[in-house]
Amino acid sequence: MLRPLFSIASALSLLAPAAALLATPTQAQPDRCNYYLGDSVLGTPISIDTDSIVTVSQEGRDFVYCLGDEEIYSRVHCDDREWTTFPERARHSPQSRTTTSMVAIACSAPDRAPGIDVGVVHDPPANVFRSPDGDVLCTVGRFSAIATFGSTPDGWTRTDACNGTTGYVHIDDIRYDEPAP
Repeated sequence: MLRPLFSIASALSLLAPAAALLATPTQAQPDRCNYYLGDSVLGTPISIDTDSIVTVSQEGRDFVYCLGDEEIYSRVHCDDREWTTFPERARHSPQSRTTTSMVAIACSAPDRAPGIDVGVVHDPPANVFRSPDGDVLCTVGRFSAIATFGSTPDGWTRTDACNGTTGYVHIDDIRYDEPAP
């Protein structure tokens, strides 16, 4: 009797990653796009909802951005530095510093979890210290989003931006909300 090479369960497990890439992103229902990035090449304000960013596969992350007042559901392809908008499934590549920054945040932001906030290193570099005012643990050298959790009364917040090692970054170096001008 011939035995099948794959069971149905193993075949389905091989198809799951491909299905995730083709699926329309979950409708995240953001309260607002909280981080203003700048204007599009046509002069329309672009903001991103940092609370909407979630990993859906090794290659993609879902997020919501706003072009003016319109909320746009998207999936960023971090390896290609491009994104797809839904429901039309149009693929885009950055055409300005603003959309390059949008992709950078969508690709670098930590997934949301209880007690974790997403902070944006808005004016790199930003030093992460072993303790407040202690030795430098690492430097975040590019515009990116980092996980932050907890804070001290004197303006420091904890982060694991140094390859998972906990350190402290000063709140002057990060932004949680950046309102449009």
